[in-house]
Amino acid sequence: MFINLNNRKPLVRDINIIDKSKNIDIDSKEFTILVENERYLGKWLSHQISRYNKLNNDDIENDEETKLTITNNDFLDKWNELINNYSNLFLSNEEIWNIKYNNLINFVEKNKIKPSRSSINNEEKTMANWINVNKQNYIKKNDIMKNENIRNKWNDLIKKYPILN
Repeated sequence: MFINLNNRKPLVRDINIIDKSKNIDIDSKEFTILVENERYLGKWLSHQISRYNKLNNDDIENDEETKLTITNNDFLDKWNELINNYSNLFLSNEEIWNIKYNNLINFVEKNKIKPSRSSINNEEKTMANWINVNKQNYIKKNDIMKNENIRNKWNDLIKKYPILN
């Protein structure tokens, strides 16, 4: 089923268009939102996340649109329900990185080997690619490796598990 936005800008009340039973397909840990205009809905979702973060940071003095939104209890109830039901869709880059980091540690501890890109196991291949991307980002101080805490964790990981180097 597709969401029809009827060529109009989604409004705050349209948060109910993301409906678990109709528009989100759960397929082997991956969620796919089926929409006609995915890019626009993504921008809308990003905007709502920004508003919600302003609300939580008490940073709304100069934002009339956000002030109007947060006074709408129906919006807040639906937004909180959405966040609770699909919390994995609202993870920060750091949270996602930490999950992958922990998965890698579990893999190495259990198997005593470095994940291989030539493995028949897709999860292991993905982990191996993740290692390579992080190595490159570490060297170049790109992307998430600009974050000093992440860099330190990566450095500690490589020291603890030399097979990953």
